[in-house]
Formats: sequence, structure tokens, C-alpha cells
Amino acid sequence: MLVGALSSLKLMQDMVRNYLASSKVKNGQLSFNPASVKIKRIISKVTKRLEPALQTMHMDFVCDRCDDIAVVCDEFLVRVAINNLINNAIKYGTDGTTIHASLEKWQDGFQFSITNEGIGIPEDKLEAIYEEFSRFDPLGIGGTGLGLFLVRKIAAMHNGSTEANAGYILDNEFVTYDMIKENPDLYTFDIDDKESRKFATFVLRIPGYKTAKDNPN
Repeated sequence: MLVGALSSLKLMQDMVRNYLASSKVKNGQLSFNPASVKIKRIISKVTKRLEPALQTMHMDFVCDRCDDIAVVCDEFLVRVAINNLINNAIKYGTDGTTIHASLEKWQDGFQFSITNEGIGIPEDKLEAIYEEFSRFDPLGIGGTGLGLFLVRKIAAMHNGSTEANAGYILDNEFVTYDMIKENPDLYTFDIDDKESRKFATFVLRIPGYKTAKDNPN
């Protein structure tokens, strides 16, 4: 009960923070303070903070590749983005599954990827989910619809990018919608089968302040 209560408290804190950050984005008041940051340390702090939520969902978080790299970026903003991505994977993941992530150097910055098994994302929602207050929630889990919106805004502030992909898990292979289109005879399944295993992947790319300094907003 205590773990569940703590998980709910962390969720409430995230919701309030996302509302405040979104408001500052609209007013052009979201500050940008670049400094050298260890991204692996941020991931460690975020996962420790979200441990109650992971425990409630009986989930494991595994960083399959987690390079120890330092990037010049805004630590607070990057922490918010990574927190929102991991929290999103927990909220919409399947109980008892493992969330897989990776961190690697990209340009002068980093690329953070995260994949969860869960409700997935419909193919026609892969871009819409980044819109403000846009939500795809067939399970009625609840939320603000601001988490992914802020992730994209924060990426843009660093001249970076974020993208989503999704599909089905067939014989433990993660098959994207594009793979199915390219090989329709190879991947056959019933899209109406409620037992179909689905996945969603998010990728956050931050090039670092060296390339973002000319356009911090």
C-alpha cells in the first residue's frame, strides 16, 4: 500500500511539473541553462525516483547499452524529458514486463531509446501523440497529455528531435508497421486479436549545446 501511495504521489508531482513547464513553454519563459552533464547519471536518478511505480507494475528497467557520456545540455530539461519517457513506458506497459532502454553517443550529444510492451500506439497516432493534450488511452489510465508534448519541445530547444515507432511482438521479434508493409507475406497476424502483443519505442536525440546554442528557444 505504501509503495502504491508513493507511486501515486510521484505521478501527481509529474503532472504538476508538466503543467507548469507547459505554461512556461507557451509564455516563452522556460529557461535554457546548458552545462556538461552525465546523461547516465540522469537516467539512474530518474529510474530510482520511479522505482515505486516500477514495483507497482512488477516491471524491470534495463538499459541494454548505457554509455557513460557527458553532454553539454540543460540538465533540468533533459531530466524532465527522460523522466516523461520512462514514466510513459511504465504507465502504458504491461504488468510484469521489462522496459528496455539504450543510451549512446550521437553527434556531439546523445541518443536515448526506450521500448515497452503494452498497449502500443496505432499507426495513425505516431505523430499526433506529441501534440499538446493529445492522448491515446484505451485503458482509461489517465494523464495530462503533456508528457510527450514537452519531450518534443525540450528536444527542439536543443535542436534535437524525437520520434515514435510501434508494432507487434511476433515470436519475440519486434515487428514495426513498416516491416509489415514491406513484408506482408512474412508477417501474418490478426490485428483484431486482443491477445496480440504490442510494443512502442521512443527515441530522443539531443545534439548538445555546440549545435543548439544558436537557437536555444
